Amino acid sequence: MNMYMVRSVSTGGFQKEIRFEKFLDRGVVAIGWPSLGDLRRFRSQEEIREERLKTKPGLSKASAAQQAGNLFRFSQELLVGDFVITYDPTPTRELYAVGKIAGEYTYDPKFFDFPEDNFPNLIPVDWNPVRFRRRQLSGSAKRALGPQPTVFQVRNEAAVEEILDLVQNGWK
Repeated sequence: MNMYMVRSVSTGGFQKEIRFEKFLDRGVVAIGWPSLGDLRRFRSQEEIREERLKTKPGLSKASAAQQAGNLFRFSQELLVGDFVITYDPTPTRELYAVGKIAGEYTYDPKFFDFPEDNFPNLIPVDWNPVRFRRRQLSGSAKRALGPQPTVFQVRNEAAVEEILDLVQNGWK
């Protein structure tokens, strides 16, 4: 069983924005990079990296490679039926939500109406109604969800099982 973290925080610009509630309200996970358009047009992570370097002058090759990895994983690897987890890092909340991917990747620049940074790359999600706090996780599970890229597969199977146990009563 695959589980992917998709972070709900945008760090573009000077202000960090948390889109956790918007993801849950709209039944999606989403990422930005609107200047690239529909990610289905790229056949490889390398193509995304090259385009990213063209669309963002001054971006380092390492940053372009990391962003390309996020974008490729999001548009190509997350599949219907996989689990997805997202997080609200607000200190008074530190809240996780888990869902199942319910549809394929789409590109819709009008789906969200964010004033500065749109999140046009979308995947539909059926969110489990049970939420849990970071403090409920073991140290191992916290590390598995720790400082990673915007989109990554949670590879620690024990952590995935622990997370799914926390929300099991919310599945239909």
